[in-house]
Amino acid sequence: MKRILSLLMLFCSLAAMGQYPVSSISITMPPNPAANTGDWAMPFVITAQAKLVQGQVPGNLMESRILVTVKEAMLKKCGSYTQQTAPMSNFNTATKSWSGAAAVGFLGNGCTLKPGTYELCVQFFSGYAPVIPLSNEVCKSFTIADTKQQSYSPPQNIMPADGKVFTEQEAGMPIMLRWTPVVPKPQGDVLYKVRLIEILPGQNKTEALRTNTPIDILEVKNNTQTSYKLSKRITGLYWEVEAESAERVQGEKPRNYGKSEATSFSVKKGDIDPDTANPPKNVTPADGKVFS
Repeated sequence: MKRILSLLMLFCSLAAMGQYPVSSISITMPPNPAANTGDWAMPFVITAQAKLVQGQVPGNLMESRILVTVKEAMLKKCGSYTQQTAPMSNFNTATKSWSGAAAVGFLGNGCTLKPGTYELCVQFFSGYAPVIPLSNEVCKSFTIADTKQQSYSPPQNIMPADGKVFTEQEAGMPIMLRWTPVVPKPQGDVLYKVRLIEILPGQNKTEALRTNTPIDILEVKNNTQTSYKLSKRITGLYWEVEAESAERVQGEKPRNYGKSEATSFSVKKGDIDPDTANPPKNVTPADGKVFS
C-alpha cells in the first residue's frame, strides 16, 4: 500500500512539473473526415515523442496504454475503451507513429458521427495498476460536414415582360434586364450569367434555344439587373439567366443554383438597327456656306 501511495505521489509531482514520460503528441487528420470513423484512413496519423532515460524509452512507457476518444463539448461521443482497457501502445522507440487503420483501431468500435464539430483526443496511461496518466491529453478539432446540400430556387426573369414589343425609339436605347435573386441567399457571392439568343425568322422557341449560339453573354456579380443595347438588326430575342457561385476552387466546379425560364422580347415591325435609328445630321457649317 505504501509503495502504491509513493508511486502516486511521484507521478503527481512529475505531472505538476510537466515531467510526463511522453513529451509531445501530434495528431494529423484528413481534411474532410468521413462521418463513419471506419472509413478514416491516411493521412490520419498519431505521433508521440518519448523522454528518454539514459538513451532508452522508459519501461513504464513501453508498457503503456493509448486511449483515443472523440469528444463533443467535452463529452465522449466515440471510443469504446477506458483508461483501464485501452490497447497497449507498444511505445518502443523515441518517436512512435500510428497511422491509418492502426490509429483508427484505437477507437475500438466504429462510430457514425452527425454533422458538427468534434475533438479527437489522445492520452497515454500506465499499463498496469495503479492506472496513472503518462501524458497530457492532446486534442485536435475537426468537423463533419453536412452532406445534404441546401436547395435553392433559381432566378426568374422579371423585365422585360415575356413577349414585350419595343418601339424603334425604345429599342434604340439601352434595355434594362431584371430578374429575381437566388433564394435563399447563398453565403458566398453569386455570379449571374445572362444569355441573349436571337430568334431567326421561322424559328420557334425550342429551335432557337437549342441551335442558336448566344449573341451575347453578360456576367453580373451579386446584382440582379443589367442594361443591354441592341447592336444588330433583329426580329426577336430570347434571354435567360443562369446563377452559380462566384468563388472558383481549383479543381472543382462552381456550385450551380439553376437557370431561369427563357423569355422573349422583340422590336416593332421586326427590324431595327440602333446604329442607324437616329443618324447624325450636319449642323455647321450651314449647307452651301461660302467662306471668305
